[in-house]
Amino acid sequence: MSAFDHIIAGLMADEKGAEMLAESLKFDASSMARIPLRYRIIALGFVRRMTLEELNGKLEENGCARLYARSMLEASLIYAFLHGLSYEEWKHLQEKCGRIRTSAENRDRFFTGSSVRLDELKDYVYANSEDEEFELATKHLTRVLEARIAEAATGRGGFEAFLTENIRAFSFVREKTRYYFCKYLYFALKTAIDRYLSALDGGSTPEAAAR
Repeated sequence: MSAFDHIIAGLMADEKGAEMLAESLKFDASSMARIPLRYRIIALGFVRRMTLEELNGKLEENGCARLYARSMLEASLIYAFLHGLSYEEWKHLQEKCGRIRTSAENRDRFFTGSSVRLDELKDYVYANSEDEEFELATKHLTRVLEARIAEAATGRGGFEAFLTENIRAFSFVREKTRYYFCKYLYFALKTAIDRYLSALDGGSTPEAAAR
């Protein structure tokens, strides 16, 4: 992972959701209380072989959010409950999703090293400042993904094909976060550098200018 990826890894913590779901399915009384109700209900959905409609209804009855098509983890859960997959079948699907996601992230042309340089920040900010992708309507995109998941073939490769085709939609929130983080970091650093150089031009010592 690049330096930037480490900074915002928490924003894409689908792994934590998968871990909590796995923990829920152990039905260990000592740990169940620490697991959010939402994951316990999803685990119950697998045990009772609920349909997607039944699971979402159960979640809403308990004050929990429905499964969210813009989360890669939950998109695969939507697919699983739509097509009656078991928990073990869903886990196998998740492994394939992980490989697709890793492959997509490895194609990122920005911030590929172990550190982030100022010129890289500048290139990234200016390259993406006019990107129309940032103007996409969130609710519309969510509805589109929900429909496409429902349309995905039930045969082998159905969900993987859907994910490969729509991988950019899943990275939208992360990419938008990265853009704004980089934008303000770049301008903050640029301001600090300009102030330092201006102080040097005014006759300050490097030590005084740094302060």
